[in-house]
Amino acid sequence: GCQAEYVRVPHANLGMFSIPEGLTEEDVLFVGDILSTGYFGAEQAKIEPGDTVAVMGCGPVGMCAMTTARLWGPSKIVAVDINQERLDWAVKNGIADVGVNPLNGDAGDAIREMTEGRGADATIEANGFKPTFDMAIDAVRPGGTVSLIGVFE
Repeated sequence: GCQAEYVRVPHANLGMFSIPEGLTEEDVLFVGDILSTGYFGAEQAKIEPGDTVAVMGCGPVGMCAMTTARLWGPSKIVAVDINQERLDWAVKNGIADVGVNPLNGDAGDAIREMTEGRGADATIEANGFKPTFDMAIDAVRPGGTVSLIGVFE
């Protein structure tokens, strides 16, 4: 995300916006970077109204993916993370409908249980770790969509 003190961006004048008075760069940083990355992941997931969507990762990008996924009208958003505080926060604030902590059991099994054995219609991997990639593949239904935001080696 080029979150550095200085960065050279060719043709940056073509996509720049003025920051409204009263807001700092820190206030709006997420709009051009984190929010748009989360939106991209949700868009690539091909969510349909009534779908069950599972998002692997409750960090800032995952939270933005869940928030923007609502634009497509899923019936259920499942947050998956090993950080219980983030899961609880996502559910409490309406970002996710339910939280699944893989430390408490297999996330794919939990998601299949919620979907009558089917699996999520779409999964969004927002962490960039091989285990969460594998989890996204395992939790999606046959013929479902896996959207990868995170990059891992």
